Amino acid sequence: MDKELTKLAIVNHVQSVVEQMRIDDIENSPGAADEEYQCPCCGDIKNLAGSMIYGDYLFCNDCVLLTEVSIVLDKIKKPEEMIELMEDKRFDNIYQSLFGELEQ
Repeated sequence: MDKELTKLAIVNHVQSVVEQMRIDDIENSPGAADEEYQCPCCGDIKNLAGSMIYGDYLFCNDCVLLTEVSIVLDKIKKPEEMIELMEDKRFDNIYQSLFGELEQ
């Protein structure tokens, strides 16, 4: 049980740090809250605020959180692995952004 509490504490800490990144981005550049782009990791349209560059990719704040937690918990070794792990979600989000309106 102690190990699970430690993991939870780690996740909570990473979550607060990543959220603070988003808040700091908005405070430093208010326009970042309104700028949107398509995240290459999850494929969703996200705000620029709180995003982070990993190699050649600009991950949204949600993907940054997933990536950082995964690294800290030794689930992945490098951030670029999230691109592969999020493949199904990314394709679904891209499909919905392209064809979702046509299906309704």
